[in-house]
Amino acid sequence: MIVTWDPKNKRPRYLVTNLPRAQFTLEQICDAYRLRWQVELLFKEWKSYTSLHAFDTSKANIAEGLIWAALCAAILKRFCAHMTQRLWQVPISTRKVAVCLHHVLSDIFRALMHSQRQLQKTLQRALRYLSLNAQRAHPIRDQRSGCLKLGLQHVYGGLKN
Repeated sequence: MIVTWDPKNKRPRYLVTNLPRAQFTLEQICDAYRLRWQVELLFKEWKSYTSLHAFDTSKANIAEGLIWAALCAAILKRFCAHMTQRLWQVPISTRKVAVCLHHVLSDIFRALMHSQRQLQKTLQRALRYLSLNAQRAHPIRDQRSGCLKLGLQHVYGGLKN
């Protein structure tokens, strides 16, 4: 058990771990625990932005199909977020993408179905829209104390111009 002081909430924080004490510092364990929160946020995103809670059916096959469709939509949103980061080299909020992607998704699907010649331009416009409207609010804070503190980089971090 690890006990640390949480200055934000002004109370002790208790963590239980099975990591070897000799291999990991207190700070590394606390940072890794904070990264665990990112997994929780992913589950919250799936629940909040994929309408998993709104299925109204008693048929198992239909419910399963709706769950898979919702997860595919969540994966598509993440893909668009990461492609926007990679192409425009700006830190993107996956939550903001989940909220605003619907503004451009119909254009993408219309291009897929009716005008594949326009697909590349439509995708570029969509990702440009996301690069302007779905940027992370505090990218510097993320490097200091957030999800990038342990040395992780945004998807575009290793690209060379």
